[in-house]
Amino acid sequence: MEISDVRIYLRNENKLKAFVTITLGKVLVVHNMKVIQGQKGLLLCMPSRKGPDGKFRDVVHPITNDFRHELEERVFSAYEEDVKKLSQGIGAGVPSPVPGAGTLGASGSPAGACSAAQGAGTLGPSGSPAGARSAAQGANQKPLEPASQSPAPALGQAAEPKVAP
Repeated sequence: MEISDVRIYLRNENKLKAFVTITLGKVLVVHNMKVIQGQKGLLLCMPSRKGPDGKFRDVVHPITNDFRHELEERVFSAYEEDVKKLSQGIGAGVPSPVPGAGTLGASGSPAGACSAAQGAGTLGPSGSPAGARSAAQGANQKPLEPASQSPAPALGQAAEPKVAP
């Protein structure tokens, strides 16, 4: 799937360098990816959620290594470009905070910070990625409502009130 947009939200923190939002194929948005400074360089962490056992698990992640490499290349390139612009004073200033930014976990690393072993390549009993919903699990759920034809408001802007016909 085509990565149609990459948005970087720089952070001025020790390990957490940026939040990232990507758009896939101009039809799907993934928020809350993180660029983390690791011991051997930058890491791209997928959005994660804390489970009942206290461990963080990825909510979404690439299935193939090829797509993971493409994603990392695009994100790190956009990150380096934004850092360069900031250092040159172009668009100076760190964007407004992203919800949850700066939250630290028990280890002192950003909450949900990724590790090499955090579910990478883990498959569930059905052969799908761990945590993936099987067809049977979703069979009794209501179908999704069709999306509104009007575009979503920009971050920080209020949506226009809807008037009933």
